[in-house]
Amino acid sequence: MGQASRKGQWLSVGALPTASTELLPQAVLLFRQDMPHVRLQIMTGPNWLLFNQLREGALNLVVGRMPERETATGITFQQLYIEDVVLVCRPGHHVLEFENPEEGLASFDLVLPPAGAVIAPTVQRYLVSIGLPEMRGAIETVALPVGRKIVGSSDALWFISRGVVADEVADGSLVIVSLKSPLLSGPVGTSFSQSAPINLERSVLIDCLKKVATQS
Repeated sequence: MGQASRKGQWLSVGALPTASTELLPQAVLLFRQDMPHVRLQIMTGPNWLLFNQLREGALNLVVGRMPERETATGITFQQLYIEDVVLVCRPGHHVLEFENPEEGLASFDLVLPPAGAVIAPTVQRYLVSIGLPEMRGAIETVALPVGRKIVGSSDALWFISRGVVADEVADGSLVIVSLKSPLLSGPVGTSFSQSAPINLERSVLIDCLKKVATQS
């Protein structure tokens, strides 16, 4: 049983990278206006850990990319919007001069999501589709502070969910490389355990997330 259902004072939320920088923080502020008496505990971590904690009742909700089938057992997913995985680089990178950037990917170090990340299968399917099935990342991370610094200081290219780097793209410190592949798009939303009892606090937070997603 989740923490919020014990006394009605706690709500425990797992945040995957794509939801951590914009979607969830804004929704939390709305939630605090509606339910100021509820204390929020926000956890981050690899998707397998967060979804295991969700099934076990240690978390009431996980916000982020839809889990792959093998991770989604016993979980209900509700889509908020579709988001793409983007390839980002530093400003002035040579790859931005390529007419077809896909032809030059093998020439640079790639920063890829680790095997446990939700977006890892999406990126792998894309690499297979462009004839790079054996491509491996020189570095693997979905952590913003690490990826941002590496890419900003080198010629490395980083595959990451758009929401993670939205602020950096907006201020010009990172630039999106145009790939235009439908294989890089996927749903973002909320996940909760099918066996969890009805939870008012969770429902209110989901409504706040929907409001933020609609306004974005």
